[in-house]
Amino acid sequence: MMTFWKKRDKEITDLKRRKDKVEKELRRRLEEEREAVLQKKRLEFIMQQSEIYAHFMAKKLGISEELKKQATEEEEEDEERLEIDEH
Repeated sequence: MMTFWKKRDKEITDLKRRKDKVEKELRRRLEEEREAVLQKKRLEFIMQQSEIYAHFMAKKLGISEELKKQATEEEEEDEERLEIDEH
């Protein structure tokens, strides 16, 4: 009879250990997912702030008009290249 109870106690402790291990792994995964989402939000925020700052500085320095002209010229050149390549 004693062996039955010892075996049962051992099984219960093993089950408890397994349960704790699974719960710990689940908590770790959830924490990693939260951290990944947080890092993504931080990166998006930094990118947004960089774009705002770049736009502000370009406007302040009067570069924005020059950049627009260059961008349109580059687009026109790209379109011309595509037309040539198609023929």
